[in-house]
Amino acid sequence: MWVMSLRGEWNVDVISTTCFALIILGLLMISPTFSLCSYYSMVKVFQDMFWSLCFVASGDWLLTEKQHASMHHVHAWSEQLWYKNIAIPLICLFPLWLRFNQCLRRYMDTGKRFPNLANAS
Repeated sequence: MWVMSLRGEWNVDVISTTCFALIILGLLMISPTFSLCSYYSMVKVFQDMFWSLCFVASGDWLLTEKQHASMHHVHAWSEQLWYKNIAIPLICLFPLWLRFNQCLRRYMDTGKRFPNLANAS
């Protein structure tokens, strides 16, 4: 919820807004109509969501423009090894891994090699 104070500054109720967004996103992802094929096109969205989560968790959003201008590395966490070489590749791999498991599961359930194993490869 956005609230404007008497001094003209914007205050954000971050916890309730974040919780609401995560609940809606979670409900969307577990809904039966949300196909795993949709995850392929959402890799960039997942990366942006993770970046936003790190941005909020790091406290960078609390800095003023003067503080941003005086700092050399504003988003220092985005240049770290854990972010660039671990988190982002895992986020990119996640939809592919889910689709691979889905194809193998369908093969186990139906016993049909085509198209299930072809889609898994």
